[in-house]
Amino acid sequence: NINADLKTCKWTDAKGLNEYHNEVENNLLEKTQQAARAGAKMILWQECAGTIPKNEEGNFIERATAIAAQEKIYLLMTLWSVPDDFPKHLVENKMVIIDPHGQIKFVYVKNNPVPGAEPIVKGATPMPVLTTHYGKIAAAICYDGDFPNFIRTAGKNQTEIMFLPANDWKAIDPIHTSMAITRAIENGFSLVHPAGQGLSVATDNR
Repeated sequence: NINADLKTCKWTDAKGLNEYHNEVENNLLEKTQQAARAGAKMILWQECAGTIPKNEEGNFIERATAIAAQEKIYLLMTLWSVPDDFPKHLVENKMVIIDPHGQIKFVYVKNNPVPGAEPIVKGATPMPVLTTHYGKIAAAICYDGDFPNFIRTAGKNQTEIMFLPANDWKAIDPIHTSMAITRAIENGFSLVHPAGQGLSVATDNR
């Protein structure tokens, strides 16, 4: 019922989201632990999965790092972090990449907001590229994948697995997923693409 509950408040309403953040956080961490205990070694959430007030971000990340260390997994957690004083300060649509020791390896803020649809900070950090026990990985968020030159960074770095979470809607489903698959073919990497309200896929580079 989490999605239905969240629809009772705006995605930019930190006070409204405060009512549901514990339910959101507990659900995500429980599902993460279930996946890890079923054998998953790398876990990626869909875009904006961690829809929370900004003031809860630190505690949530701390809980997530503890889970990653306990279960010895790579966790790519996605946050929609809403400041109390929005729109004075904008939302951060970000990904936090945590290694199996519970160490934060990258914090990536979405570089390419959807024009007119996302009241978010435009990220300026480079695309995360990380060498892991399971090969070289890279990550971006949703609309980032619509920019071939941006995603080419992963190809140039000989990325083996691209993690590209999304949060789609009816008008772009499933074409947006097909666009993401095209990036995999162009760059020679495998793709992991969980899409909230859209078509989720894992593909190879063919």
